[in-house]
Amino acid sequence: MPHHRSNAAITSTASTIAASAIATATCRYRTSSTAIEATHGRSTRTARAPAVQSGDGLRSSSVRPAIFASSMAAQTFAMFVAKLRSRFDPYVASDAASIRRLIHARRIDATDQLIASASIEDKTLIVWSCEPKRYEIPISEIPALGTLGAEALKKLEVSSSGSRIHWEDGDIDINLDTIRAVVDPAVRQAHDAEARQEAAEYSSAIRQLRLEKRLKQSDIEGLTARQVRRLEAGDTVPHMR
Repeated sequence: MPHHRSNAAITSTASTIAASAIATATCRYRTSSTAIEATHGRSTRTARAPAVQSGDGLRSSSVRPAIFASSMAAQTFAMFVAKLRSRFDPYVASDAASIRRLIHARRIDATDQLIASASIEDKTLIVWSCEPKRYEIPISEIPALGTLGAEALKKLEVSSSGSRIHWEDGDIDINLDTIRAVVDPAVRQAHDAEARQEAAEYSSAIRQLRLEKRLKQSDIEGLTARQVRRLEAGDTVPHMR
């Protein structure tokens, strides 16, 4: 898979392409030549006039194609590098624990589900998945973190497996799905649908248990009749502690 290639492999490939491009561009003595543009797997061929040697060197008509080939090779290589940058995030593991999480995620084929590292930078939560992919989320968009001060926010810990980020102050846990739900509308819609289904299952079970015990909605200790009605309607989900 392309995402799994090492930086060394990427550098080697880029160097090979660059060397090939330079060799093509600097080839001066040809009876006929072809300019090849290797972009998106296609070849564009441009016929050139034969190079005629005269005296100390080539005629000017043979120099222009060489300059054209050199310029085209440079543009092709620049496009290749731009593609690499768009496909590979430049992640550098900050500590040994991050490296262990990356290895663990690859071992169990869960790079898109686990967190490699996380930090707070200028009121923004920076999270790297084990793919690696970078997520930037303003703290203001995560309601659970709104009660924490600046110093408390920085005291975060990523679990050894990478399954969650934990803040001791406030006893708050956030996983990668929560992060994606903030930045990706499609994920947020899926989470909302899942929450509605969960609420429906809870409401059905609560109502069934109440009827089996022959209890009225007002008979439930610690809850008002209105709260029980909302639970049985699926408007809210009980939270366990």
